[in-house]
Amino acid sequence: MNNPTPTEVEVYIKDHFSHLKDPYEAAGKCLSVCQQIQETFPSLKLIKGLVSSPTNIDNITGAHYDKQYPHAWLKADCGTIIDPTVSQFCLLGELNYHELDDAKQTKRCHFCGKYYQGDDITCGHVECITELKNE
Repeated sequence: MNNPTPTEVEVYIKDHFSHLKDPYEAAGKCLSVCQQIQETFPSLKLIKGLVSSPTNIDNITGAHYDKQYPHAWLKADCGTIIDPTVSQFCLLGELNYHELDDAKQTKRCHFCGKYYQGDDITCGHVECITELKNE
């Protein structure tokens, strides 16, 4: 199919990947599953990036950023996100998707654990810069 609707893709996922409703089955399989689906629907764009959740309990404990998780998903031509392995994040609540320009250039801040891109030593947050200066 050249330009499937998000609904057509969701039906395909339900028919061929129903086991991914189980968070344990979906965990760690985002890239391989997205690549398999993209073989059937080549017009879907494979996105590599991070997901986070502003309602995640880790964020209530005083972290100065949303805890991030490396992830892959698909995007339809209309901009709709299609995430066949979203069940692995079922405990996080609402998800925010953050596309990365070049996932291979992504670094993790030594001080806070946040993922970032660039040549800097830290993610650039004031607290992380302060900790770097204090080392």
